[in-house]
Amino acid sequence: MREVKLIKPYWVRAYVTVLISLVLSIGILQAPALALETGGQGIQVSPVLIDLNADKGNEYNLKLTVTNVTAGSLALKSSIDDFRAKDETGEPKIITDVNDVQRTYSMKSWVSPIPSFTLRSKESRQITATVQIPSDAEVGGHYGVIRFSGVPPELQDANVALSASVGVLVLTRVGGDSIKESASITEFNANRSSKNGSIFKASPVTYFERIKNTGNIHVKPTGNIVVKNTFGAVVDTLTVNEPPKNILPDSTRKFTQASTKSLPPGRYTASLNLAYGTNAATLSAETTFWVIPYKLILELFGLIAIILLIGRFWLKKHNAKVIRKHTKR
Repeated sequence: MREVKLIKPYWVRAYVTVLISLVLSIGILQAPALALETGGQGIQVSPVLIDLNADKGNEYNLKLTVTNVTAGSLALKSSIDDFRAKDETGEPKIITDVNDVQRTYSMKSWVSPIPSFTLRSKESRQITATVQIPSDAEVGGHYGVIRFSGVPPELQDANVALSASVGVLVLTRVGGDSIKESASITEFNANRSSKNGSIFKASPVTYFERIKNTGNIHVKPTGNIVVKNTFGAVVDTLTVNEPPKNILPDSTRKFTQASTKSLPPGRYTASLNLAYGTNAATLSAETTFWVIPYKLILELFGLIAIILLIGRFWLKKHNAKVIRKHTKR
């Protein structure tokens, strides 16, 4: 009989220890490379958003703080671009194509270039960005982003592509009589499991609304949704757009509110009421829906049908038995 050699427990522990050490050493060796590849992710900037109320012909100095959070020095460069809403989430889309600029809302040429600078590891520096509002600037909203990208100082002359960056969004409101604050609700509805409709087999329900900015300045509509049952009693209240987020001109933004309330079967009415702008303009909409556990109802109907069939079969058998017994007499 061949001898079976068993692996001793201490050998298993040794193998595991070596394997873990190798994994950790590889991770440590690759960490600096990852920091370089992510570029702008090694930079922090504050504030991340500036809401500037401006007048034509005036100059404004914006104070920014830039911090190098990497383990080595970084040579930083800045760039100024316009931006607009990318989609219904409100995420900004940076405009780098000169042919894609919405000139009505542009402010790229208003911000003076910021000289390049170097930051040591963990060093912060306050930067001043100067914004000069032209005397003939168009009244309304103008939207730009001040971006910072960095590389190690020894690579700054090596034409290294800077794909990652961090930036400050600047929302500028140029005052004047022709400012137009206007918005509309394009859709208000309820959904569950990503399906819109008016009949739901169960709750909680998620509500959503699409709001379109039809003016020339960004707005922040806020308010609530009040849900009432068939008898008019309030069964749920949800806040909308809290904390407040902007909707840029010529864009639509979708907001969602997920309820945690479990609603009994019945008909419900949800009322949306919002306010926005310096004059507290209002928006309102209403939607109705039913909560009907139709699958449970169908199952109950099916169970009742089965019981009726069984009862009918039993009754038929019983009657046949009675008839046979009576016939034998």
